[in-house]
Amino acid sequence: MGGRLDVVDGHVAALIYSRHKHFINRFVWPYREKEPSFTSSGSRQGYNWVDWQSGDMRFCLVSDVALSDLRDLKVLLRP
Repeated sequence: MGGRLDVVDGHVAALIYSRHKHFINRFVWPYREKEPSFTSSGSRQGYNWVDWQSGDMRFCLVSDVALSDLRDLKVLLRP
């Protein structure tokens, strides 16, 4: 649907997708070696997230859609 540049500890790109009339934000930022390498997911205050690392980049999907929808999108987006 679009994109924007957010400033979170430097610059973070945000790409916006849509699913069942809900927005899904995909945040992308460079991986820093001091950060742990992991894949995680969870929920908080009605929002779900899935994050992971691929190469030298970190990714995070955030939305109020079902966690299963975020996991399906993650599979489609991974190289």
